[in-house]
Amino acid sequence: MTSNNRSIFLITLLASISLIGTAKAVELPFDIYTAQYQAYPTYQSFDATVEAIRRATISSETSGRISEINFDVDDYVEKGSVLVRITAAATRARLSGLEANVSQAAAQYNVALSEFNRIEGVYIRKLVSKSAFDRAEAELKAATQRLSAAKANVKEVLEQLKYTVVKAPYSGVVAERHVELGEMAKVGQPLLTGFSLNELRAVTHVPQSSLAQIRSATEAQIITGPDQKPLRSSLITVYPEADPVTHTYKVRVKLPSVPQGIYPGYLVKIKFTTGEAQKMRLPSEAIVHRSELQAVYVVKDNNVFLRQVRLGKTNTDNTVDILAGLEAGETVALDPVRAGIFLKEQASQ
Repeated sequence: MTSNNRSIFLITLLASISLIGTAKAVELPFDIYTAQYQAYPTYQSFDATVEAIRRATISSETSGRISEINFDVDDYVEKGSVLVRITAAATRARLSGLEANVSQAAAQYNVALSEFNRIEGVYIRKLVSKSAFDRAEAELKAATQRLSAAKANVKEVLEQLKYTVVKAPYSGVVAERHVELGEMAKVGQPLLTGFSLNELRAVTHVPQSSLAQIRSATEAQIITGPDQKPLRSSLITVYPEADPVTHTYKVRVKLPSVPQGIYPGYLVKIKFTTGEAQKMRLPSEAIVHRSELQAVYVVKDNNVFLRQVRLGKTNTDNTVDILAGLEAGETVALDPVRAGIFLKEQASQ
């Protein structure tokens, strides 16, 4: 082949390639999406109930009449607030008697101390016997012990009187009131029950068949409502023993934060991340729904074909799982309406 012929051949070949490229570069009137398999997390979901981590029943630590109740059910209480006051008349009367005992024991101690100091001074000069010194020393020790015991009794009663003012150990909400105003309270009698809203957890029960996967879960999502953003938590506790009746295992997940309106007893769902799986997903907008038919418009070489597919579940990110009917690498139209019009125009040509 001569040089001129070779040049003519190359020019003709390039022109043919250019025409082919131009034919393939037809602009489609819709966006497209290439289907691929990707690794997606797998989940297991269970119904759960919210409970307070800090919940306590405040009981009386002294006996007396309930003279003041400052909070009722559903009231919010700040830490340190006075919940209940108890009038302990008998205890106060006892305190008066014990304080009198302290005064008497103190007077006896002062007499014994003075006598001991006197005897000790003359004993050093050998003007009294050793037995007289020993008696004075023993009396001082006895007086000291009586004074210490009297003071200890007063201190004990004062501690009991402190219990007549019952304060909130932490901020929270009153869940139940167990006493009425004017009622006589006994030691150990429940007064109020309350819980803190600052720390909550979700509790569920899982079957034995799911236990191994739940134990290996590194994250859980607490779903409080259909329009609420899931709360993600890695603080998962799996109880080691099964319930002897239901044969299920208790699992707790601590809420990372407390959304407004969530209280103990609220029903939620816990979704545990248990692994990964290769899945094909398409945007929901690409799916054609015609009666019981679900299909997509497949695009190949600027041609459009309607193909039936089998769908799986719809996901929260507005995608749908494709179980069958589509191969990885195939391209689908994201606007079925425009793709359908394009297909009709294509068929009429």
